Amino acid sequence: MLLVLAARGGCCVPRCGWPEARLLAVALIAAGARIGRDAERRAGAIALVATGVAAGLFDTLAASSIYHWIPSAAAIAAGAAITAGGAWHAHRWDSQALCVLVSVPLFMFAPIVTAGIDEVLIGFMLACTAAMLWPQVGRDWTVLFVVNTAAVTLPLLFAGVGDDLNPWFVGAAVAAGLALALASAMALLPTSTRGALLGLGSAAAALPVFTLPTMLDRPVAAVVAGVCTVLLAAGALGTSRRAAVPVSCRTTWLAAAAVTALAAIAYAASGEVATPCLLSTCMVIALGARRAGDLRRALQIIATAFGAAGAAAMVYAGAIAQLTAPGGLAPSMQASMLTSSLVAIAAAAALTVMWATDPRTEDGPIWIAGGVVMLTLATQLCISTADLVTGGTEGGFRAGHTAATLVWFAAAAAALLWARSAEGRARTVVLATGLVVAAAGVAKLLLFDLAALNGMFRVIAFVAAGLVLLALGVAYTQRHTGEGPDRQPAAASGSRKH
Repeated sequence: MLLVLAARGGCCVPRCGWPEARLLAVALIAAGARIGRDAERRAGAIALVATGVAAGLFDTLAASSIYHWIPSAAAIAAGAAITAGGAWHAHRWDSQALCVLVSVPLFMFAPIVTAGIDEVLIGFMLACTAAMLWPQVGRDWTVLFVVNTAAVTLPLLFAGVGDDLNPWFVGAAVAAGLALALASAMALLPTSTRGALLGLGSAAAALPVFTLPTMLDRPVAAVVAGVCTVLLAAGALGTSRRAAVPVSCRTTWLAAAAVTALAAIAYAASGEVATPCLLSTCMVIALGARRAGDLRRALQIIATAFGAAGAAAMVYAGAIAQLTAPGGLAPSMQASMLTSSLVAIAAAAALTVMWATDPRTEDGPIWIAGGVVMLTLATQLCISTADLVTGGTEGGFRAGHTAATLVWFAAAAAALLWARSAEGRARTVVLATGLVVAAAGVAKLLLFDLAALNGMFRVIAFVAAGLVLLALGVAYTQRHTGEGPDRQPAAASGSRKH
């Protein structure tokens, strides 16, 4: 602290070409190295070396930020070299305390030397933290990991208060800080007793992603958030065969990747495009979950969360208003709703298959619920198409609902006819799905179509629904009385046996 105050007060100006602070740093490190030869006096040696290394770092930082004697890149490289020298002593003495005694003062006082958060401070902290990585390999130095992660993450988290920061530098620093945290966690995990803390701490290095819009343009922020998503997902999925990386840690990284992916979509897409993006992401995750091994359940939950977010976005964009009244959406939003409905149907199908094929879940209710959801989305698709074609007229609204009703009864008929030839549990599930859809179609006819439709549209909907129900009744009556075509092979077989 006294060195920092001296540097800020101009007391480190060189005399005879050699700053006093640099002489002090060299003297402290030399004294600590000599005293540290005796293991009984090593605690004092650690304090001396740590203070000397910190003095050298502050002197280098002041030479660049305050006095401008050396370029920023040279100061960052010199800081990494000085830190590596201190890390060598920490490695030789097996002392986590030495590195912590360097990191904590640097973390606390470096912003004072630079008079705020700038590129020099961010680069300096990244370089010094990277130089301390190698001594951690094979050791359980969790405290150093937490301190170093905070030392890199917090300046980036508050970088928005700085002036004239290069946006691409900040974006690259956020990605580099996350990569460094993940690499540190992977290096420590084989010998760590606090794997969950390492996973949580490394995932927390992605927090600056959420302050990027205060510093960067939205496209640049979206690119950085996407890169962080890839890093977290690669860390979670790429370490599946490493026994040293626990599932809890990988699950944490995967959850953090999902959150940064949401941020990337929010930064990149406008309101009309965000919904299809969310639903497309849901579909991709659902399709990939089956090959995720021990992370399958985590990916199932993440895919479902993206699907729920996409559905909520559709409702917010006016999906319910479009279903209940004509001409409620602008033409551009009508096109977005049509695209969203198509993607949502595919996403719902992928989610249904994903959950139904999971051996730990009961598949019957999932198939039924998935079928009803997809038919609801098909209703949205019919009305969106009619709205877009007719420009949101009342006639288009009624035509869309008529088409939706026909789709419902066609799906019910297909399911019930399929159930006739199915056997065992498959027949039960398909039959139950068909009956639920048929009942929902009848409810739609009586509760909505009867009041909303008129003229020819009402006639078409009710007559078509009646004919479908009548045909299904005849088909099932023939089956149970032995008059249907599916009974003839059995009857012929019985005659031959007789």
